[in-house]
Amino acid sequence: MDKEASYFGFGLIAASAAKYLASAWIRNKRLEKFERIGTVSDLIYYPIKSCQGIPMNSGTLQPLGLYKDGMADRNWMITRPDGSFLSQRQCPRMALIKVSSHGNMIHVDAPNMPTLELPKQPKVDATRVIECRVWGLPIPGMDCGEEANQWACKFLGQENLHVVFSAANMEKKHIADECLNPWTDLIRPDDESIFSDLTSYLITTNKSLDDVNKRLEKPVSMRNFRPNIVIDTTKEAFDEDLWGELQFGDDVFMRCQHPCPRCMLPTVDPDTGIKDPKMEPYKTLEKFRCKPGCGDSPFFGINAAVDIPAVIHVGDPVYARYRTK
Repeated sequence: MDKEASYFGFGLIAASAAKYLASAWIRNKRLEKFERIGTVSDLIYYPIKSCQGIPMNSGTLQPLGLYKDGMADRNWMITRPDGSFLSQRQCPRMALIKVSSHGNMIHVDAPNMPTLELPKQPKVDATRVIECRVWGLPIPGMDCGEEANQWACKFLGQENLHVVFSAANMEKKHIADECLNPWTDLIRPDDESIFSDLTSYLITTNKSLDDVNKRLEKPVSMRNFRPNIVIDTTKEAFDEDLWGELQFGDDVFMRCQHPCPRCMLPTVDPDTGIKDPKMEPYKTLEKFRCKPGCGDSPFFGINAAVDIPAVIHVGDPVYARYRTK
């Protein structure tokens, strides 16, 4: 029996070693397909949907979005009376709302308004949970209270607005429910986001912005496009259309889902909260960034997802595995 047991134990060790070696081989073969494309130049997250972003030197890539100081990307949202989200598309003044971190509170500021203070992790009250909608998809949000609602109403000049929050244990938005062909195969059934338009991450490159600005009379800022990650790339403009997966540093990975269709929001000046009268840069993007069979919207940047939480830094080297190349 001892001899049999030793053989059995050796077999388990051998099987484990074989599995480890096979996994290592697969990983190495996969990494061989990555090539250096640049460096992370900017990291930004937007705690309140459609309000100002907060730049950071490092943050945590979570499946539900970029995370820092107890706040997640698009963790708060302002809704209209019918529960649908409000954004700079309908209310450009939202570009002037600034969010900052102060201990266990966030401060919300805007011109000629008192500071609104909100807890980063409010206690969930089921009686204050209301049904909200992001592009028609239902998602629950907890009303942050009358003081917050009145603050939003006064600054934005609208009635019956609600400031809502998504707590960790509340249901999230299922991305697959709103993703249209031809990229549905790149979205996994368990991919979720909080209050973002689609996926939890938007990535852009400096070369793509440079290409757009060369075509404009008045250049725009990357802030017009509201990315989470900006890459200072050595590749050509719009190289991101072909990415399948990204690696940051030695072992941080993101799954690229599909190029991002753009709406009119980038026409809002992030410094003034005023829409460009010529609808730029949208009109210029329309001329050369629409894809046949993919609707009427032009594309800028790429949507992405994270499966395993990891820390990312400005200055990290970036590598790409291409879908087709």
